[in-house]
Amino acid sequence: MPPVLARAAVVVAIAAAFAALSAASWWAVAGRVRAGGPRLPWLRASPPGAEEEARAPAAELPSPFEWGPAPGAPDQPPPAVAPASWAPADWPMDPPVKVAGLTYPTIQAAVAAAEDGGTILLPRGVYSRPVLIRGRHDLALEGEGGPALVLVPSNRGAAVAVEDSQRIALRDVFVRHDAPPGTCPGAVAMRVERSSEVSLSRVYLGGCARASLWADQVTGLAVSDSIFEDAAELALEGERLRGDVVVARSALSSRGAAAVISGSGRLLIAATRLAPAPGRDALGVGGRFEGAIQGNVLLGPVQLPGGPVAAVEGRTWC
Repeated sequence: MPPVLARAAVVVAIAAAFAALSAASWWAVAGRVRAGGPRLPWLRASPPGAEEEARAPAAELPSPFEWGPAPGAPDQPPPAVAPASWAPADWPMDPPVKVAGLTYPTIQAAVAAAEDGGTILLPRGVYSRPVLIRGRHDLALEGEGGPALVLVPSNRGAAVAVEDSQRIALRDVFVRHDAPPGTCPGAVAMRVERSSEVSLSRVYLGGCARASLWADQVTGLAVSDSIFEDAAELALEGERLRGDVVVARSALSSRGAAAVISGSGRLLIAATRLAPAPGRDALGVGGRFEGAIQGNVLLGPVQLPGGPVAAVEGRTWC
């Protein structure tokens, strides 16, 4: 046999032997697999009752960790000042204050920056810090586009104070202490001392206080279109007043007397409601005033120089 054919015959014999061995191995492995069944559980045939066992809940294994209860969300902190129930909930707290086109973080900062003769505009909102105007003249504090609320979280002192100043005006401002009634024995909503020509227009003074407005050594005081209420003793207390004292188109009430005024000058009380607590005076006037009390609603006795009077409509006295 030629050498080429001999080599070809050897190659064919070796290939046939490998094929026979591979087929035998494959059949042997396949037989073992068929005998042993599938290794994946979902390929095995389920014995009777196996489905019910599978649906039964598996026993819970104890966790290797000790889980504590998840902490709850922290409570929201209360606001620095709770707006009064009659203040809309959308009024911002301590909004910036405007003076001559510039803004300041607080009313007091605006007072310090304002030039004499300027107007401090208070955007509608709730202001939580007291205000002191001292040694100024020709200055106005005014709500911008409506009233602003000065609501001081304190039970002492004055929410708004004016000292040693001239020609000071408040317009469209609500002023009150934020404290329970009866807890402010020494507080006043507004205090004016040693000043002249002070005017309040469309001003509300109330809340927890001994007096809504206390004025001492003031020359020229004008209150118009305003409301003073809720004070424990007096809505208006004026001592050593001089010059023109005018209260017009306003409402004064308290849990004590409505108004007590002493001093000298000219006094006009007109178109005003004075409502004291039962048995207390609607108005008490002392000193040397001349003037008129007319067109008012007086819900209590009136005490004038010379003794009490039953009616003072249109009365002029000296």
